[in-house]
Amino acid sequence: GMTAPGADAQAPAAPAPTFTITGFIDTVTNVNKNLQDTNYTRDGDKEWYSRNRARFDITGKVGKAIGVLGIETDTAFGQVSGSDNNTVTGAAAVGTAQRIALTSGFDLNTDVQGVLEIKWLYTEFDVPLIPFPTRMRIGAQPFAATYKYGVLATGDFAGVNLVTTWSPNVKTNFTYVQIEEELTGGGTGGNTTPGTTTTFVRGDDFAIIASVEVTPIKGLDLRPTYALLWAQGATSSAARSTAGGIPGAGGTPTFLAKPIGNTGTGVAGHTATHEEWRHTIGMDARWRSGPISIDPTFFYQFGTREIDNPFGTPGSNAIRESDISAWFFDLIAGYRVGPVLLEGRYVYTSGNRPRDQLSKDTNYYQPI
Repeated sequence: GMTAPGADAQAPAAPAPTFTITGFIDTVTNVNKNLQDTNYTRDGDKEWYSRNRARFDITGKVGKAIGVLGIETDTAFGQVSGSDNNTVTGAAAVGTAQRIALTSGFDLNTDVQGVLEIKWLYTEFDVPLIPFPTRMRIGAQPFAATYKYGVLATGDFAGVNLVTTWSPNVKTNFTYVQIEEELTGGGTGGNTTPGTTTTFVRGDDFAIIASVEVTPIKGLDLRPTYALLWAQGATSSAARSTAGGIPGAGGTPTFLAKPIGNTGTGVAGHTATHEEWRHTIGMDARWRSGPISIDPTFFYQFGTREIDNPFGTPGSNAIRESDISAWFFDLIAGYRVGPVLLEGRYVYTSGNRPRDQLSKDTNYYQPI
C-alpha cells in the first residue's frame, strides 16, 4: 500500500468586487396657480413648465461591504433666468436664481455646465468586534429615521447611521446628522473681532435620532423614537422654519449670526448666536393583518429657541427666548382588494394663530 498524501484546507477565495448602476430619468410638466409666490395675498402668479430629473446610483460591492455614489440633476426646459445654472456667486447671483427645486435650465444648444449634484456618497459595512450584528453607514446618505417618509426627517444628510440587531424582533437605530460645520480659516470679520481672520459664520448644528424597533407579534411593528436638534445662528430654513408673522408688522422670527460677546438685552448668560434646543419624542408604528393596513405616527416637540426680538428697538440686537411646544399626529389606513389598494389619511398638527408673537411661543411642528 501507499500512504495517502496530506490534504490541507484551502483558504476561501476573496470575494470578487461587483459594480452596478441604477437610476431613472423623470420628465414632468406642471401647471399651477397661486403656488410659488410667497405673497399669499396675491393670486396672480401662474406658471406652466417642464423639467428633467436624472438620478443615477453607482454601487460597488465587495462581500458585505458596499460603497454608493449618487448623482442627480434637475433641469427645466428652457433658460429660466439670467444664466442657465445657479453656480454664479456674489452680487451677480441675484439674476441667476433658478426655479425652486431646480438648479439649471436647458437653453439653446443645451450645453449646461456645473449642474451635477452629489446626493449620496457613503460606505456601508458590518462593524467588527461587536457581539451583536451591527451595520454602519457613514457619509452622505438618505434618512431612514421612521417608517413613513418625512414625518421626522426627510431628504439626505451627512453623518453616521448604526443599526444593531439584538434579537430577531428587537433592533436599535442611531443616527448622527451634521447639519452645519463651523471651521477655521477664510474670511474676515465673521463672528469675532471685525477685520481679523476668523471662523466661517456657521454654527456646529447637529441632530441625533435614536429609536428602538420592536415586533411584539407578527404583523405589528413599534418604533419609539427620540430626536434632538441643536442649532446656532443662521441655519437652513429646511431645519428652522421662519414661517408666520404679520406681513408688514413684524413678528417673523429671524436667526442671524451675531458677534460673540454681543449679548444685546436678551436671555441672561447667552451670547447673541440664537441657540435652539429642539426635542422630539413619540412613536411610529405599522400593523398588517391580511388586506388591512394601519400606520399611526405620533410626535410631541418641546424645547427653546432664541430669535431676534421683532418688536425691540432697531439695532439693539435684543433677543427673546421662545418656548417650543408642538404636536403631530398622522394616521394612514388601507384595505387591499386584489391589485387595488384603497387608503385614507388623517393628519393633525398644532400651530400658531395669525397674530401670535413667535418670539414667545413656537407651536408649529417642524421636521428635521
